[in-house]
Amino acid sequence: MGVSSSLIAAAIVYGITNHKWLPALVIAAAGIIGFLITHVFARRPAAAPSVHQDIKQEANPQINVNPQQNVYIGTRGDEAERQRKERGRHDRIVFEHIKQQDEHRPAMTHLVADVASAVSLTFYETDQSLKRLFAKGMLYRDTIDAPGDFVYWYRGSV
Repeated sequence: MGVSSSLIAAAIVYGITNHKWLPALVIAAAGIIGFLITHVFARRPAAAPSVHQDIKQEANPQINVNPQQNVYIGTRGDEAERQRKERGRHDRIVFEHIKQQDEHRPAMTHLVADVASAVSLTFYETDQSLKRLFAKGMLYRDTIDAPGDFVYWYRGSV
């Protein structure tokens, strides 16, 4: 659009100073064509969703089906509660595994990847669970140069 307006301005100046209108009209026509092409093919921003759509979407229940779990029907607020319960379940699984390992081998250290493999959770889920358990004072940890950045061990009776 900047080039188009520059061409139109140049045509006007050329026509006024040189009094040769045919070249000035050709230059101005090129500027006008460029201006029109710019407006025809310019990308328009996507329209923002209306308030009505947001409210309607908020009120519609969602159905989540997981073959390993029961069918769950609820809204977005219920989804947050489901995720909180799932994190609690992960914490229990991870803590029980580490506690059980400590009974067999006291002061045994655990890497995130090893725990994840043993309890069948993803690396991320296990890492987050171990960090929560440490924050609750249920585990000790120390830094290490390994994936997950920490090594964990059972704190004992809390």
